[in-house]
This record gives sequence, C-alpha cells and structure tokens, in this order.
Amino acid sequence: GTWPRTSGRRRAGQARDLACLDRRAAGVLSRTERLRFLLDYLGRDRLSDADRDLLACIERWSRTLRRRHQRSRQKRTRKRTFRVAPKFANLLKQAGLLGFRELLDDITAEVLDGHSRRSVARLRLETEAGRATFYLKRFGPRHLKDDLASLVRLRRPVSLAESEWQALTRMRGAGLPVPEPAAWGEERRFGRSVSSLILIAEIPGERLDLLLQRDALRGRTRRKLTGKLGQLIRKAHDVGFSMPDLYAKHVFVDVSGAEPSAHIIDVQRLEQVRRLPWR
Repeated sequence: GTWPRTSGRRRAGQARDLACLDRRAAGVLSRTERLRFLLDYLGRDRLSDADRDLLACIERWSRTLRRRHQRSRQKRTRKRTFRVAPKFANLLKQAGLLGFRELLDDITAEVLDGHSRRSVARLRLETEAGRATFYLKRFGPRHLKDDLASLVRLRRPVSLAESEWQALTRMRGAGLPVPEPAAWGEERRFGRSVSSLILIAEIPGERLDLLLQRDALRGRTRRKLTGKLGQLIRKAHDVGFSMPDLYAKHVFVDVSGAEPSAHIIDVQRLEQVRRLPWR
C-alpha cells in the first residue's frame, strides 16, 4: 500500500495516467470523491507528505491536459485563413497587422460606414517600408439562405471577403480598372464563415453619384468619361463578367488629370459566365 518505487520517468507516466482520469472525472465527480479514488489507488487511509506531492503533480497535469483539449477542440471547430499580397507583406508586418485577428481588432482605422453585418474603415499606415492608405472592409456571417443556396448549387459557401478578393483578382487579370487587393482573411466555425475581412489599396477619385449630384462633370470631361465607362463595361461583358452591384456609387472617378479615369468598386457579387444574355 505504498507509492510504487519506480524510476522518475515511470512515475511521471503513472502520474499522467492518473491525470487523464482526473480530467475526465472532474466534470462528474466531486473533489472528495476523486481523493477517495486516489487513496484506494495508493491503498491508504490518509495522504502522506509524499502523496500530497503526487496529488499536486496530478492536478498540474490535469490542468495541462484540459488546456490542450480546449485548444484541440478550438482547432477542430474554428479555422482561420489569412492571405496577403506579397507587395504589401512587409508594410503590414512592420505595422504589426500581418494577421487576421490583428486587422479584425484594429482600432486605429477610421470607420466611414457600416451596419451590423459590415463596416468600412480607412486605414493609414506609415512605416520604414513606406506609407499607404487602405480601405478595410469587415464582414459578419453571410445570411444562412445564401449559404444554403450555394450548397444547393453544389458550391462551397464563401465569405464576402473571399468573394471580393477573387473578383478583384480576376478583373485585374482581365485588365479591368479595379482597386488592388492587399489582404483578406476569414474565420470559420463548423465549416461556416462567421467573420471575414478584406484590405484594399486606396484609389484616387470620388464616387460618381456624388459628382453627378453636384453637377461637377461637364463638357469634354463628361463626354470622355461617358465613353470610358461604356468601353469599360463592354470589356467586362465581353469577358463574361456580370456585376449586379454596378451602381453609380460603386464607380470611382478621378478627373484631376489630363484624362478622366474610372474604377469599379464593391464587386463581391461578381459573376462570370461564358456568355451573357441580352435579356
């Protein structure tokens, strides 16, 4: 009825075995019941000083195993993804924002617009790697009906941030004027995106709808801009892009140079088909 005289390595293994049992038993047995089990294991009526050392060792191992189990469970139920364009990696690293959680929780960004499921903020960075201004869009979970619609079509439900990253990448690859994506990330739980974000480089100019409200586009500039927009949209359609959110407020126009320029923004609902119907 004594603590087995074995090597230190073997005793540590025995203590871990008891800690495994204690971790499981902690949820259903009281501390008194678990102490009685230990006394039965040792064959004693009361704990000696050496036994108390053993008990402390078991409790330490039990806490360690609980923490490991919790981390393992989080990894199974929660998955984070973060991608950054190589061009901006050094800048974000020096700013301490090279990670999903860092950007999601950043409080230095100036919030411009938003609601319960989305916010848009301006983020100005200045480090030894350079300076740049970005727009940080943070999204909550998509509507459940949208995820179900994707599954019905045998498609993987994607977050709004990933959808916009893919759309911007495809449009830039086709030579269309859209902002440059710097980074995107998301967190999934049980396979469903619960939060996501995308970081987009700032583009010069102003929203087309605001310029039209002020009647700021006139004469030659207006005619040139109309022609550019027509060519831009035709090129997008020729490639097979469909843009359900193509509103005046989603067109950024810059008239500060000799020639007006236009960029399309907010393209997370972009679709690409082989041939666009006329009706």
